[in-house]
Amino acid sequence: MENEGLIKQFLTSLDSSVGSLSPDISTLISTSFEDRINETSDPLQQIAISNGYAYVLVSLCFAYLKAQGVNTSNHPIMKDLERVKSYMNRAKLAEEGKEEVKVDTSVAKRFLQGVLGGKPAISEENFNKGKHTKFEDEKKDEEKDKDLAVVRDKSVAAEIRDKLKNKSKKKDKKSRQDKVSKK
Repeated sequence: MENEGLIKQFLTSLDSSVGSLSPDISTLISTSFEDRINETSDPLQQIAISNGYAYVLVSLCFAYLKAQGVNTSNHPIMKDLERVKSYMNRAKLAEEGKEEVKVDTSVAKRFLQGVLGGKPAISEENFNKGKHTKFEDEKKDEEKDKDLAVVRDKSVAAEIRDKLKNKSKKKDKKSRQDKVSKK
């Protein structure tokens, strides 16, 4: 008879738990998963929503299997629970990492001023004039002509070198033939 009392307490507790779970489930079901994801543009918030859905679904399946008396210790639902748990841990690590990335601008500014010497490359006076000085990078026509002449001379010199090489090769070939014919 003692067991009957425990079972009644358990059923009462289960009924109240399911009763408190119903409003949460109804809010979860009221909007679609896609709508809930599209409501936010923050990727970490989207991950949290996705993980929440996955956890609720897997937990409900787990509770259903337990209520049916299925041994869940070797059931595939345990792998799903571990998978969702790993996703939640990864999301937690990502949130912690996001907080660490914040840059202290005053420290960064002091560091850059120390490294760069503090003096700007262009003075405020010249920078605010709104005038741009164009530096002449073009060569004068005479210099261009000289450069072209040098290029032409180099190409002519290369042609002469090639011709001389060919002549010397012919001479070497002819002298070899003469030596062979004398033998």
